[in-house]
Amino acid sequence: MNRAYQLALNYLSRALRTTEEVRRYLIRKGFKDDEIEEAITKLIELGYLDDKRYLENYLASSKMQKYGFLKVKLKLLQKGINPGLLNDLNFNEDEEVAKAKEILLKKYKYLEPAGYAKYYRFLLSRGFPPSVVQKALFLTDNMDNG
Repeated sequence: MNRAYQLALNYLSRALRTTEEVRRYLIRKGFKDDEIEEAITKLIELGYLDDKRYLENYLASSKMQKYGFLKVKLKLLQKGINPGLLNDLNFNEDEEVAKAKEILLKKYKYLEPAGYAKYYRFLLSRGFPPSVVQKALFLTDNMDNG
């Protein structure tokens, strides 16, 4: 257990990680399940491993500002965040529409009506729900015409 704990601690010293990321790391290093669980339990007790804190930092990071709610949620699930923690996330449609509009205008300086499908796909690929994409496109279209 001591070696698993030390390796996990070293892994955590480089970046904040989820419990699942640490577990996968220790599995790759060849540790047994009981050693892994013991090391993880100790790290949690000492406050070195905290998925809730990881979630808060991840959401606040600037790189997540260029993605929609759905993409952020998917990335967090891939990192092993407990789906129960994700249920507490607030989805604010107005904020998402504003973010989608900002991302769209940053990527495409001039929006052409013929490019509507391209803009729609782009925003969907960034993790915005269809309802948000439609509102963002409608608002940017009105902004250009009004």
